[in-house]
Amino acid sequence: MCILALKKDSTLWTWGNNNNGQLGHSPYFETAYVPMQVTSPLKWISLSGSLSSTTGIDSEGKIWVWGIIKGLFRIDTIQKSNYPIKISDIDGWKEIINYYYSIYVLKNDSSLWVNSSVYFPLRSFCCIPTYSSKNIEICPNDTVLIKGSKLFYGGSDIIDTLKSNLGCDSFVTNKAQLIVSDTGSFTSVFCNDDDIILFGKRFNINNSSDTVSLVNSSHNGCDSIIKINLTFLDQITVNEQINHFNDSILIKLNVQGGLPPYQFRWNTGDTLSEIRVKESGNYIVTITDFNNCNVIKIYYLLVSNNSDKNKPEINIIKNETGFLINNSESNIEELIIFNSIGQLIKRYKGTLPIIQIENIFSDFTILICVIKYKNGLTETIKLFK
Repeated sequence: MCILALKKDSTLWTWGNNNNGQLGHSPYFETAYVPMQVTSPLKWISLSGSLSSTTGIDSEGKIWVWGIIKGLFRIDTIQKSNYPIKISDIDGWKEIINYYYSIYVLKNDSSLWVNSSVYFPLRSFCCIPTYSSKNIEICPNDTVLIKGSKLFYGGSDIIDTLKSNLGCDSFVTNKAQLIVSDTGSFTSVFCNDDDIILFGKRFNINNSSDTVSLVNSSHNGCDSIIKINLTFLDQITVNEQINHFNDSILIKLNVQGGLPPYQFRWNTGDTLSEIRVKESGNYIVTITDFNNCNVIKIYYLLVSNNSDKNKPEINIIKNETGFLINNSESNIEELIIFNSIGQLIKRYKGTLPIIQIENIFSDFTILICVIKYKNGLTETIKLFK
């Protein structure tokens, strides 16, 4: 027989018979007559021995065995050992009993485990595991982390909770249950050149639809899904017809695009699509459609209050570079060029016999030519590129 002694400092001391190495420190068959320390490991919390083997639990809660150990804890390669051998790195053990060929071990969770030459090594003693399932509600595209494993809709995971009667493990199958999010739509009509921000996203004529998520705005706490479809109207375009009379000018506007009907507001106070003017000057009209989109047009109109009877005859010739105006009789005092919205482009003095209008059509398709004659008459001519 052999004697095991545990000191207050948790060191292990053994002495007695050592036929199978059960002392853990001396050669086989060498009897120790005085206590000798087992040096590996240094600290112990529980010890138990039989006629042929010794078992113990170190301060980290791990199991050690020495002496005849073949068949115990699935050790088949070693017959016996005269020094402690660690079974595995599994910890959590607190008390051990070595009784002949059976070893009983108590875990920290109070579960009892048994090992022998008959049972599977460290088989739970009188313990039945439990199985259950749990549905976890998950929003679309969300992931729940459970003990390091990602749980998402369509996937499942088995989690060992280590909670059961008699200390056995219980197995819980966690399944993701999809929560349906609130959905909605938003539609509206905007002007052609509008550039707006909705729900943090930019929308314009080149990007009129999208889907956005509103965080945690559903009744169940998930994100709401909003489908946005916007209509951007066609650009408002204006074509004008200008008719010149002896003492007035009639301008008619033809409007397209936007959203009819249209409203007209002239700087004269008129509210129709056409006006007749008898005085020269700038005429400004604001055109507003039904969606409150608007465009502003400016026209410079030069009205001649003189009869055409005394108006000199001039010749206008179009060539490859522009226009030639014959002033051989020096009837022209000044020639003024405006664009279609009344902006001054260029002035010509009537001192030359030939006035050449060129190199000013690159940015314009229509030019308004106002001719002032030396006899006081004026004439307005529209030149097309």
